Amino acid sequence: KTSPEQNEKGKNDVRKKRRRSSKHKLVESKIEEEECVVSVIDPQPKGKDTRRHAFVTNPLDHCESPSVAFRHLQVVLDEICKLTCKKDLILWDPYYCDGSIKRHMASLGYTNMIHNNQDFYSLIEQHSTPKHDVFMTNPPYSENHIDRLLQYLNSTIKEKQRNNTTFCLLMPNWVARKKNYRELIQADMFYLSPIKPYVYEMPQWNERPDHVGENGLTKPYLSSWYIHAGTHTDQLQQKLEQHLRMLSNCSIEWVTAKTIKGLKWKIQ
Repeated sequence: KTSPEQNEKGKNDVRKKRRRSSKHKLVESKIEEEECVVSVIDPQPKGKDTRRHAFVTNPLDHCESPSVAFRHLQVVLDEICKLTCKKDLILWDPYYCDGSIKRHMASLGYTNMIHNNQDFYSLIEQHSTPKHDVFMTNPPYSENHIDRLLQYLNSTIKEKQRNNTTFCLLMPNWVARKKNYRELIQADMFYLSPIKPYVYEMPQWNERPDHVGENGLTKPYLSSWYIHAGTHTDQLQQKLEQHLRMLSNCSIEWVTAKTIKGLKWKIQ
């Protein structure tokens, strides 16, 4: 038999164990909560970044197109307006970087621009791509983004209701030399290339690799506008060539051609 003092001591020991157990559970709960928070704010694996975007990105893809590239494209868009009898084109750029394209296009008079921080591929899967007159973009070069883009545009061209799909893609010249290029897209196109290569800029918030200067400027590849305007494609190029003939040689900043080789010959 145990004495009353021993009984009381036993009860106290049980209470202490319960308090310790309760404290341990509380600590474990806090640790679980902290781990949960860490899993949410922890960055993606090295080379990936979702902190500023609603989708997974590669830091090397964060390069904003120069304003001169859009100034060259303005001539193209102006002619598209005339050919389609539209005064206010709806432009759509689905690949979001830093949003500067909206400012550039607005300064050129094109204010009806769709360019949101959204996942382009999710929009395709959900059949919720916005209505637009011109699809224009400088796509990311990494992984298979360019292939997926060309496959998407090729499918829209094949749809009867989108027979006059118009797109202007700012891409490296090597894309047109890919072996599967014409398998990815069968559209009738021409190319607009600058006399002086475009220089791109990485945003200040982006991690910069060694080949990018301290000012954020980089010229990774020679690039051109890949242009398709449905049934107006040939006529559009003719209009642009007429525009060039009205300029003096010293004021010409770009050329057009039906092939990348043709661009090289004209620039030389």
